[in-house]
Amino acid sequence: MRGFFSFIKGVLSEDGVTGSYSRCASATIVFCTVAWITFLVFRTRLMPDLTGPLAFLTGGVGIHMGINKASEIATAIKGTPPPPATPPTTPAQ
Repeated sequence: MRGFFSFIKGVLSEDGVTGSYSRCASATIVFCTVAWITFLVFRTRLMPDLTGPLAFLTGGVGIHMGINKASEIATAIKGTPPPPATPPTTPAQ
């Protein structure tokens, strides 16, 4: 079970440590779409038209990945290095 959770953590994070918003959102979209299609198949005993869910999957996943990678895409177009990530600051106590 520990190996499974480490696999999931690796899939849902880009650096293997912190979760990636786009990967978590994409996984949620894929899970909900597959669950909905499965429900429809069991309920109606027919294979539904997959045009809508396919468009939803490609559009939804693409949007989240684009938002997450927007700064890297802009940097690649400009040719300038990305600014260094600043660690979160904690308020003084």
